[in-house]
Amino acid sequence: MILAMMLTPPPAPMKVVFTLLACLLPLLLSGCGDSGYEKRSGVWHYDDQPIRRKLAEPFKPIKGAFARDAEVGYYRGSPIAESDGPTFEPLDDHYARDKLNAYFCDTYRKGQEVYTHKYSRVILLEGVAPGSFRVLKDRYARDDTKLFFEGGHVPVKDINTFEILSSDFQRDRVTGYYMRRPIPDSDGSTFAVIDDGYSKDKAGIYYSSHDRDDGAMRYKTLRIAGASPASFVAKGAGYAVDAQQAYHSGKVLTQDVASFKVLPSLYARTSAVIYFDGKPVVGADAATFAVLEQRDGRADAKDARVSYQRGERVVPDGSKPAGG
Repeated sequence: MILAMMLTPPPAPMKVVFTLLACLLPLLLSGCGDSGYEKRSGVWHYDDQPIRRKLAEPFKPIKGAFARDAEVGYYRGSPIAESDGPTFEPLDDHYARDKLNAYFCDTYRKGQEVYTHKYSRVILLEGVAPGSFRVLKDRYARDDTKLFFEGGHVPVKDINTFEILSSDFQRDRVTGYYMRRPIPDSDGSTFAVIDDGYSKDKAGIYYSSHDRDDGAMRYKTLRIAGASPASFVAKGAGYAVDAQQAYHSGKVLTQDVASFKVLPSLYARTSAVIYFDGKPVVGADAATFAVLEQRDGRADAKDARVSYQRGERVVPDGSKPAGG
């Protein structure tokens, strides 16, 4: 009855509706839209690869890269070990659960294959309570007692007041966190993100950063002595000011706040000193210094006497930068 009504004149709309139905019908019967699952000649495939299964039917794509049958759950066409098919359910694009476990699922690439191959990764969450397990946001999830990020357990002081403030910062009622690591002596109830690695609470200002050392990621947070939470403002590129001082990467640059100004391309200035990435540019003439809107050769700045590239003088033949 409904189909007959849809095929009633006017003829132009009828043609469009019929065409859409004809195109959608194979997907509804044998595929799962853009999920990657497709049934061909009675065999289910994911991304054109046949899925190896112990059971014949039923097989059901559920959401995105997830599917299930009467035995196990699947991610990107591969069975998830220890999963329970009948109760398996995806919670978002990465997390899934069943009556027994919860899982974090993702993809990764390897070295020289970064543009050609994508590999699947499934993490079985340890010590999780599936019945209370739920997704938060930004790849965080929790049950009644534990917090998880990308499938790994994250110890926190108070899970019931835990908040995600940004991709880098979090807090609970006890403490602030940088990249899920407690910030010593911070006050969680007043902890807030400023910007550009800076954060604050009722008592102070913090600067947080990370880098790789011998293959291991190192996370650092320092409390900035003497900084004023009431007047502190991040200016970008690691620079910041309060009513008394200017800073870079959490370290004091100058007390000449009145003339301090952040420039493009990691430069900053006062009336007397030019800085690049927080370091004084030796010999630069502050009165005539300017950052170039368009590069002059390799130079990105100049004063009345010389040109500069990334805070170093460019020698006359332009062959390479030279120190001041």
